Amino acid sequence: MIIKSLFIQQVRNIRNAALLPSPGVTVFFGDNAQGKTTVLEAAYLVTNQKNLRSSSYVDIVKDGEIFAKIVLTAENDGREYAHELRLVREGNRFKKTFFENGTQKTRAKRELKSSAVFFGPSEMRLLTGPPSRRRSFLDSILMVTEPRYGRAYNAFEKILRQRNKHLKSLALGRRDADRLLSAYDEQLSLAAAHLWKARGDLVPELLPVVHERLKLFWRGKAEARPWVSYKPALALDSSDEQQIAARYAKTLLRLRPKELVRGVTALGPQHDDLVCFQGTHEFSERASQGEMKAVVFALMSSQAAIIEKRTGTAPVFLLDDIHAEFDFNYQKDIPLLCRGFQTFITTTANPAAAWKAAVYEVVEGQFNREGGAADGRK
Repeated sequence: MIIKSLFIQQVRNIRNAALLPSPGVTVFFGDNAQGKTTVLEAAYLVTNQKNLRSSSYVDIVKDGEIFAKIVLTAENDGREYAHELRLVREGNRFKKTFFENGTQKTRAKRELKSSAVFFGPSEMRLLTGPPSRRRSFLDSILMVTEPRYGRAYNAFEKILRQRNKHLKSLALGRRDADRLLSAYDEQLSLAAAHLWKARGDLVPELLPVVHERLKLFWRGKAEARPWVSYKPALALDSSDEQQIAARYAKTLLRLRPKELVRGVTALGPQHDDLVCFQGTHEFSERASQGEMKAVVFALMSSQAAIIEKRTGTAPVFLLDDIHAEFDFNYQKDIPLLCRGFQTFITTTANPAAAWKAAVYEVVEGQFNREGGAADGRK
């Protein structure tokens, strides 16, 4: 996917902005709090239909305004689409509506097949945060590349909540027959098996790409280069969904006495993890900030590469505050890992010459394009 144009209206401190990105690299530079990251947020909102910086759409709309609009024109598979997000105030909240070529669309019926991959300061939690953040990393790839995964994931989350609620009521002494719990076990096992199967198929495809990118981006000694491993909560000794479901159901039955005491499901895909090691130690325990940033960037660039491989369409790469995140030695290798992807970069400096980029200077929500831009996509 190539973003041809991006129009932003009433989003944070941007009143109106009409941008024409390069199909290669586009740099947005300026002081902090000028609106640079808002451009990345706007592109992410339309492509991924997720809020990048806030859980509330109220925070996105410019102060004092009752609506906001983002229009993204993109070329995908040789066709051009106009994708629009409208946010309109309804009481204390904002209702979001998506349009495609002027027609209102639901998420399931949209034809925007690709997505955006974001790298910024918050992504450090991929190493330092809880396992849920690393599961989200795997899930974000599968949500884009496997249509059934989103439905299975939502079904699993719903059944898990219901099962935990029932377990809690049993733990409190409100004893029902085990029939309902057995029904939950059957449904949960089927949904969980699909998640484990999908994650288990993805990881052998993903990790070699991660390790290859680490070879390019790692500044330390080769023997100290970290490696990444997938730790499923249930040992996956089969790739057959039915066998995985059957094994999980048996495990739940075995764990039931413990669960009835604790009032919570003890095992499942909600306990999977993706762990980074350096030798025999967890990488985040000993690594410097620069080393951790290098690993996270390798993971995010691998995410983009796998999405392109699986869908045939390259996602847009969004890199926030790149000069603050990496020193010069790392910065000069970033174009190598971004090659082949349309890339938006925000920075307080202007690396146009090094990046062969289109450049916008950003001042108080105003965007001024500098000169002509080379096509950085190779």
